[in-house]
Parts: sequence; structure tokens; C-alpha cells
Amino acid sequence: MTLRCGLVCRQEVIRVFGVGSSDLHYMVCGTSSSSSGCAPLSVEYQRSIEEAQAMRTQLAKLEDRLETETMEREDLKVHLESDRKAREDLQQHINETMKENYKTL
Repeated sequence: MTLRCGLVCRQEVIRVFGVGSSDLHYMVCGTSSSSSGCAPLSVEYQRSIEEAQAMRTQLAKLEDRLETETMEREDLKVHLESDRKAREDLQQHINETMKENYKTL
């Protein structure tokens, strides 16, 4: 405890012994900080659990979305490759037809 009077300071040390003497919360409030009456810590703990659960849920949704988009991308690649092959086949057919028509002229 510090007493201030103008520019003069004097410090006194008060020692308390007994049950809870090392627990500052007990010294001020009369209840143990580890008791269920310590609401702020349990509220903060509960809030952190809820936030962690919300983050896990959000992560799971993002992972599902990523998997869906990856599968859609792979399907699109297959479709594009099929279209490319069809265009090549059509171009080859056109070229062969033009060669045959050129020979008959």
C-alpha cells in the first residue's frame, strides 16, 4: 500500500496469512478466483470455445467448397479436352475431303 502526501511517499507492506492469502482475488472479493463465482474467466473460456467451433465449421465449409470446385474444374478440363479432340477430328476430315475434291478436279 502506498500513501501519498504531497511530495512525501511512504510505503507500508501489509501481510495477510491464512487460507487464500496468496490469492489476490480472494483478498479483494472474499471468494477464490478458482471458484465457480469467477464468471469473467468462464465466460471468456466459453466464448473462445464457441469461436473455435465457428472457425472449425467455417473451415469445413471452405474445404467442401474447395473440393466441389476442384471436381468441377477437373470435369471442365475433361470437357475441354473432348471438344479439342472433336475439333481436331473435324479439321482432319475437312482437310481429307478438300484433298479428295482437289484430286477429282
